[in-house]
Amino acid sequence: GAAGDAGFDKDGDGDADGRVELTLEWSDCSEDDGDVPPGEYHAKVVGLDVYYTSTGAPTPRFKGKQTLPLGRNLTIVFATLNRIPTPPGTSFAAAASGFPFSMSGSTCDAQAIAIPLGLGGVHFSGRPCPLPPGLQKTNVTVLLPEVLPLGQLSFLNMQSLSLDVKQVLPSVDGAPEVKLCCSRVHSE
Repeated sequence: GAAGDAGFDKDGDGDADGRVELTLEWSDCSEDDGDVPPGEYHAKVVGLDVYYTSTGAPTPRFKGKQTLPLGRNLTIVFATLNRIPTPPGTSFAAAASGFPFSMSGSTCDAQAIAIPLGLGGVHFSGRPCPLPPGLQKTNVTVLLPEVLPLGQLSFLNMQSLSLDVKQVLPSVDGAPEVKLCCSRVHSE
Protein backbone atom coordinates (compact mmCIF):
# COMPACT_ATOMS: atom_id res chain seq x y z
CA GLY A 1 0.00 0.00 0.00
CA ALA A 2 0.93 3.64 0.06
CA ALA A 3 3.22 4.67 2.87
CA GLY A 4 2.94 7.60 5.23
CA ASP A 5 4.46 8.70 8.54
CA ALA A 6 4.33 11.92 10.57
CA GLY A 7 6.93 13.34 13.02
CA PHE A 8 8.99 16.31 14.17
CA ASP A 9 12.40 16.36 12.50
CA LYS A 10 14.87 19.23 12.76
CA ASP A 11 15.85 20.19 9.23
CA GLY A 12 19.08 18.22 8.74
CA ASP A 13 19.82 19.20 5.16
CA GLY A 14 22.51 21.71 6.08
CA ASP A 15 20.45 24.81 5.31
CA ALA A 16 21.47 27.89 7.27
CA ASP A 17 17.89 28.62 8.31
CA GLY A 18 17.82 25.76 10.87
CA ARG A 19 14.01 25.74 10.79
CA VAL A 20 11.91 22.78 11.82
CA GLU A 21 10.28 20.90 8.97
CA LEU A 22 7.19 18.87 9.82
CA THR A 23 6.77 16.01 7.37
CA LEU A 24 3.79 13.72 6.92
CA GLU A 25 3.50 10.15 5.68
CA TRP A 26 0.57 7.73 5.86
CA SER A 27 -0.48 4.13 5.32
CA ASP A 28 -3.59 1.98 5.40
CA CYS A 29 -3.30 -0.17 8.55
CA SER A 30 -6.27 -2.45 7.97
CA GLU A 31 -3.99 -5.50 7.80
CA ASP A 32 -1.80 -4.40 10.74
CA ASP A 33 -4.15 -2.67 13.19
CA GLY A 34 -2.65 -4.12 16.38
CA ASP A 35 -5.78 -6.15 17.14
CA VAL A 36 -5.41 -9.87 17.82
CA PRO A 37 -6.48 -11.31 15.48
CA PRO A 38 -6.31 -8.42 12.98
CA GLY A 39 -9.73 -7.05 12.15
CA GLU A 40 -11.46 -7.38 8.82
CA TYR A 41 -12.07 -3.93 7.37
CA HIS A 42 -14.60 -2.92 4.73
CA ALA A 43 -12.66 0.07 3.38
CA LYS A 44 -9.09 0.95 2.46
CA VAL A 45 -7.40 4.29 2.84
CA VAL A 46 -6.18 5.09 -0.68
CA GLY A 47 -4.90 8.65 -0.33
CA LEU A 48 -3.98 11.50 1.96
CA ASP A 49 -3.21 14.98 0.68
CA VAL A 50 -2.51 18.29 2.46
CA TYR A 51 -3.68 21.68 1.16
CA TYR A 52 -3.65 25.28 2.39
CA THR A 53 -7.25 25.87 3.52
CA SER A 54 -7.33 29.47 2.27
CA THR A 55 -6.15 28.78 -1.30
CA GLY A 56 -6.65 25.07 -1.92
CA ALA A 57 -3.04 24.84 -3.12
CA PRO A 58 -1.07 21.75 -2.08
CA THR A 59 1.59 22.21 0.59
CA PRO A 60 5.22 21.91 -0.55
CA ARG A 61 7.16 18.67 -0.30
CA PHE A 62 10.34 18.24 1.72
CA LYS A 63 12.69 15.41 0.78
CA GLY A 64 9.83 13.85 -1.20
CA LYS A 65 7.37 13.94 1.72
CA GLN A 66 4.27 16.06 2.24
CA THR A 67 4.67 18.85 4.80
CA LEU A 68 2.55 20.49 7.46
CA PRO A 69 3.60 24.17 7.41
CA LEU A 70 3.43 25.75 10.85
CA GLY A 71 1.07 28.59 11.70
CA ARG A 72 -1.30 27.96 8.76
CA ASN A 73 -4.79 26.53 8.44
CA LEU A 74 -4.35 23.26 6.58
CA THR A 75 -6.88 20.83 5.14
CA ILE A 76 -5.95 17.17 5.19
CA VAL A 77 -8.03 15.13 2.76
CA PHE A 78 -8.36 11.40 3.53
CA ALA A 79 -9.59 9.28 0.59
CA THR A 80 -11.13 5.89 1.33
CA LEU A 81 -12.57 3.23 -0.92
CA ASN A 82 -15.60 1.83 0.92
CA ARG A 83 -17.10 -1.55 0.04
CA ILE A 84 -20.21 -0.98 2.20
CA PRO A 85 -22.37 2.06 3.11
CA THR A 86 -21.38 4.26 6.06
CA PRO A 87 -24.55 4.63 8.17
CA PRO A 88 -25.36 7.22 10.85
CA GLY A 89 -23.77 6.20 14.15
CA THR A 90 -20.41 5.34 12.60
CA SER A 91 -17.63 6.39 14.97
CA PHE A 92 -13.87 6.91 14.91
CA ALA A 93 -11.12 6.67 17.49
CA ALA A 94 -7.54 7.91 17.19
CA ALA A 95 -4.62 7.28 19.51
CA ALA A 96 -1.09 8.67 19.33
CA SER A 97 2.06 6.69 20.10
CA GLY A 98 4.50 8.39 22.47
CA PHE A 99 2.35 11.51 22.94
CA PRO A 100 -0.59 12.19 25.28
CA PHE A 101 -3.25 12.61 22.60
CA SER A 102 -6.35 10.70 21.61
CA MET A 103 -9.69 11.62 20.12
CA SER A 104 -12.94 9.91 19.30
CA GLY A 105 -16.41 10.74 18.13
CA SER A 106 -19.01 10.39 15.44
CA THR A 107 -17.89 10.20 11.83
CA CYS A 108 -21.10 12.04 10.90
CA ASP A 109 -20.99 14.97 13.37
CA ALA A 110 -18.83 18.10 13.42
CA GLN A 111 -16.31 18.53 16.23
CA ALA A 112 -13.23 20.47 17.28
CA ILE A 113 -10.40 18.92 19.26
CA ALA A 114 -7.47 20.72 20.93
CA ILE A 115 -4.02 19.15 20.62
CA PRO A 116 -2.12 19.10 23.97
CA LEU A 117 0.97 21.23 24.73
CA GLY A 118 -0.35 24.15 22.70
CA LEU A 119 0.20 22.28 19.43
CA GLY A 120 -2.97 23.63 17.83
CA GLY A 121 -6.23 21.95 17.01
CA VAL A 122 -8.20 19.73 14.67
CA HIS A 123 -11.63 20.54 13.20
CA PHE A 124 -13.79 17.97 11.48
CA SER A 125 -16.95 19.27 9.78
CA GLY A 126 -18.71 15.90 9.78
CA ARG A 127 -20.01 13.90 6.85
CA PRO A 128 -23.53 13.56 5.47
CA CYS A 129 -24.40 10.03 6.63
CA PRO A 130 -25.36 7.61 5.24
CA LEU A 131 -22.58 7.53 2.66
CA PRO A 132 -22.83 5.14 -0.28
CA PRO A 133 -20.09 2.61 -1.06
CA GLY A 134 -17.29 3.81 -3.32
CA LEU A 135 -14.60 6.48 -3.14
CA GLN A 136 -15.18 8.91 -0.25
CA LYS A 137 -13.11 11.96 0.70
CA THR A 138 -13.05 13.38 4.22
CA ASN A 139 -11.67 16.85 5.02
CA VAL A 140 -10.02 17.56 8.37
CA THR A 141 -8.79 21.09 9.11
CA VAL A 142 -5.62 21.37 11.22
CA LEU A 143 -4.06 24.49 12.71
CA LEU A 144 -0.54 24.15 14.09
CA PRO A 145 1.29 26.85 16.08
CA GLU A 146 3.75 29.15 14.32
CA VAL A 147 6.55 27.77 16.50
CA LEU A 148 6.74 24.28 17.99
CA PRO A 149 7.52 24.04 21.73
CA LEU A 150 10.75 22.15 21.06
CA GLY A 151 11.78 22.24 24.73
CA GLN A 152 8.61 20.41 25.79
CA LEU A 153 8.87 17.95 22.91
CA SER A 154 12.54 17.26 23.73
CA PHE A 155 11.63 16.77 27.40
CA LEU A 156 9.13 14.11 26.26
CA ASN A 157 11.92 12.61 24.10
CA MET A 158 9.59 13.07 21.16
CA GLN A 159 11.19 13.11 17.73
CA SER A 160 8.16 11.81 15.86
CA LEU A 161 4.44 11.22 16.24
CA SER A 162 2.37 8.31 14.98
CA LEU A 163 -1.41 8.38 15.05
CA ASP A 164 -3.70 5.43 14.29
CA VAL A 165 -7.27 6.31 13.28
CA LYS A 166 -9.91 3.56 13.15
CA GLN A 167 -13.54 3.84 12.04
CA VAL A 168 -16.22 1.36 13.16
CA LEU A 169 -19.85 0.96 12.18
CA PRO A 170 -22.55 0.96 14.86
CA SER A 171 -23.28 -2.37 16.53
CA VAL A 172 -26.69 -3.80 15.67
CA ASP A 173 -28.58 -5.99 18.16
CA GLY A 174 -25.45 -6.76 20.19
CA ALA A 175 -23.46 -8.02 17.20
CA PRO A 176 -19.69 -7.36 17.21
CA GLU A 177 -18.59 -4.02 15.80
CA VAL A 178 -17.92 -3.86 12.08
CA LYS A 179 -14.60 -2.24 11.24
CA LEU A 180 -14.73 0.24 8.37
CA CYS A 181 -11.13 1.49 7.94
CA CYS A 182 -7.80 2.06 9.64
CA SER A 183 -5.20 4.69 8.76
CA ARG A 184 -1.77 5.34 10.28
CA VAL A 185 -0.29 8.83 10.04
CA HIS A 186 3.32 9.56 11.00
CA SER A 187 5.04 12.94 11.35
CA GLU A 188 8.67 13.90 12.02
